[in-house]
Amino acid sequence: MTKQMNKASDVEADDLADESGEARPDSVLERAEQQGKAAIDPPHVATVYFAKRFQELAASMHVRMLDTDRVRKLTPLRIQRMLKEQAPDLPVSQTQIYRYFHGEAPPRLDVVYELARLFGVPPTYFVPDEFLPEK
Repeated sequence: MTKQMNKASDVEADDLADESGEARPDSVLERAEQQGKAAIDPPHVATVYFAKRFQELAASMHVRMLDTDRVRKLTPLRIQRMLKEQAPDLPVSQTQIYRYFHGEAPPRLDVVYELARLFGVPPTYFVPDEFLPEK
């Protein structure tokens, strides 16, 4: 899979800060707390668990760029593009993958299945044990 150097995922440190120079919060809950508001609905425990496992998988794997031979880490943008190659009929945007990655939205079952295929893990990898049936 080839990539170009100028990607939305390649951001400068200044792009991750607000006007005051402080780092922007990573999650919906952190943003709500920072603004002095209560989050409408905190994410479900399964959504948080999915995001944690998704991030662990992405951090443990890297992609070698065919055009430059450089090794790059997996970002939500790269994952979305890999999913699009693997399952062209899967309707999932870069924004939606970002939301799944950061625990801002629960993933659809078809996305869980395709992510499991992409990473070579069973779909149950993304589900907490307490939500799985007894064996």
